[in-house]
Amino acid sequence: AAGGEVSVRLTGGDPESAGARGQARRQGRETVIRRLTGRDQVADLAGVADALTEPSRWLMRYAYEDGTPPRLRAVFDDRALVRHLSEQGAPVWSGARPPVLVWLVAEGAGRGRMVAAGDPLADRLTSAAARRGVSLTLPARDARDRDTVAVADVRGRFDGPLLQASRRYEADWVATAVLYESGQGGDTTLNWRLLHESEAVASSRDRAGDTEAALGRLVDAIADRIAERYSVDSADDNDQST
Repeated sequence: AAGGEVSVRLTGGDPESAGARGQARRQGRETVIRRLTGRDQVADLAGVADALTEPSRWLMRYAYEDGTPPRLRAVFDDRALVRHLSEQGAPVWSGARPPVLVWLVAEGAGRGRMVAAGDPLADRLTSAAARRGVSLTLPARDARDRDTVAVADVRGRFDGPLLQASRRYEADWVATAVLYESGQGGDTTLNWRLLHESEAVASSRDRAGDTEAALGRLVDAIADRIAERYSVDSADDNDQST
């Protein structure tokens, strides 16, 4: 999705109420600000409080859609928000987001499977990525991929085959992850690594209450690491220019 476009569920006892709609518009603004700054926690950043309390200033168009639950679809002026946040000294994530190729293995009762583009699990992952403004790509998992990289390569952290298979996707950032879903109400575990230009820059073993939360943590970790390299501290820039 474009930086200023959001889709937000209307929640609460009466999702059609003015309060629920106002909360959805605020949540939409927060989502856009997360994308623009590369930060998950934005409340204390310079200029954010003003942006959250002036809804009409940033909202370009919106509509409410029926459904279960109903949703708000809105477009915010992300360019104006970038200017505002930059002028106030908040860090902003400028320029295009670098794509991140994700080799994700879903472990089930059998041998595990590689998640390809178009898989429902891939859609859940890219949906989580949209919240943080991260561009994720999943492999086609066609014959060319299958001939080069196997599930065992992801599990065993064998970077040679993985990096060879990744070249066709032209991504400098590559993530590998193994998802262990619990079918008995227990925790879901996600083992992941993030590589930049063939070098491992982060890794973790995360536990979460369900698959959605586990995928969200992976996206947050990727977004945080990339934002450290690409977001610009506007306050520092302003100091240097004076």
